[in-house]
Amino acid sequence: MDAYELVKVDEHKSHLLMNVLDMEKLGAAMTCDFAIEWDKRNNC
Repeated sequence: MDAYELVKVDEHKSHLLMNVLDMEKLGAAMTCDFAIEWDKRNNC
């Protein structure tokens, strides 16, 4: 990732825009055990 922007919509919502340079690394980060557990704890 070489650039990102995080926009707060309201107290419970935000939008993240990213320019991803390596989709494989992003995919690995999103499917690691920590990310999966975080998703479960946060109802994602």
